[in-house]
Amino acid sequence: MPFTQKEITYLRAQGYGRLATVGARGEPHNVPVSFEIDEEHGTIEITGRDMGRSRKFRNVAKNDRVAFVVDDVPCRDPEVVRAVVIHGTAQALPTGGRERRPHCADEMIRIHPRRIVTWGIEGDLSTGVHARNVTAEDGGRR
Repeated sequence: MPFTQKEITYLRAQGYGRLATVGARGEPHNVPVSFEIDEEHGTIEITGRDMGRSRKFRNVAKNDRVAFVVDDVPCRDPEVVRAVVIHGTAQALPTGGRERRPHCADEMIRIHPRRIVTWGIEGDLSTGVHARNVTAEDGGRR
């Protein structure tokens, strides 16, 4: 499992993240998405309406490099920012989405983490940024 228990708890508590994909001409494409964690496989799954016709789905089908960010600001004074940033590879899958969320399209995107960076998750902000590469033993796809 590439995620720590604190990261899993945080990600489960959040409803949305932002998925960045690489467009046909190399330009970034960043969109808000809903997601779920597949703890069995250590992946992030993105589902939604009309997924198979979306630009993010087409981008992933052509270039599997992605970044995914989930963050929030639970306190403004003093300001506290928490985040999980995932760099990895993704698959544009023709099935599985409706199984996860019945009101969504059957297509879905599955993210395999290769690098995870967090702040405000493993400890308070004084502990700084936590970053690590995900190995095949952790559940990362090679």
